[in-house]
Amino acid sequence: MTIHPSMTHTLPAVTLLFSFVLLLCAQFAHSCSPNVTFTASDRILANGVRVDLKGTSWFGFEGDMFCVEGLDQRPLPDILDFMARHDFNALRIPFATDIVINANTRYPRNIDYTINPTLRGKTSLQVLDVIFTEASSRGILIMLDMHLFTSGQSKGLQPGLWYSYKCNYDQWGNCASVYPACLLDPDRVCTNYTEQVNKDAWSTLVQRYKRHWNFLGADIQNEP
Repeated sequence: MTIHPSMTHTLPAVTLLFSFVLLLCAQFAHSCSPNVTFTASDRILANGVRVDLKGTSWFGFEGDMFCVEGLDQRPLPDILDFMARHDFNALRIPFATDIVINANTRYPRNIDYTINPTLRGKTSLQVLDVIFTEASSRGILIMLDMHLFTSGQSKGLQPGLWYSYKCNYDQWGNCASVYPACLLDPDRVCTNYTEQVNKDAWSTLVQRYKRHWNFLGADIQNEP
C-alpha cells in the first residue's frame, strides 16, 4: 500500500459519521501488506504514520440516474480538484446493488458529455473506475456504501435486512413480520435481492477495486 503524501499531513480532526468495515487491500491482495493499526483513542496509523480523514459523501450511484451527481455541471476532475484544495481526503460513495448486478446495461443518465467527453460510452461502474483513478492521483480515499438494493428505491422502502422484503402489517398498521419479495427497478423489472445476490455484488466490487490503494473500506449495509 502506498501512502500518498497528502495523507501524512495533519488535517483538522473530523468525526466520520460513517458506519463501515475496513476492507483494506491487505485483506484481499497478497501483494499488498500495509501495517494498519488503531490506537486506544481510535486513531488510524498506516505504517506508523497517523492518518486523519476529512470526508464527504458523493451521492448519485444509488439513484435512478445511475451516476454521481454534478457531472452535468462540472468536469469530474474539477470536482475532485475542489475537494483536494479544501483538504478532503476521503469520499463515501453510496450505490445500489442494481448497478452492480446489471453492470453491462446501467449507463449514466445525468452526464453532460460536452464537459465530460472522456466519460462518453462508459457504464456506471466504468465511471466509478475513473473516479477511483482520478481520486487516487489526488490522495483521496474511497469508501463504498451499499445504500439501497434497487436504484432510486424510495427512502421509505430502504431495507434493514440483507434481502428485499415486504411487510405483514398488524391491525395498527405496524410491520409485524416480513417475507422475501422482489423490488421494481427503474425498468419496472421486479428483482429479488437475496442475501446471496448482495454478497455477490460485494464480491464483484472487491475484486474490481482491491488493488486500488485508495479503496478504504465498505459500508456493507447502509448505516447498520
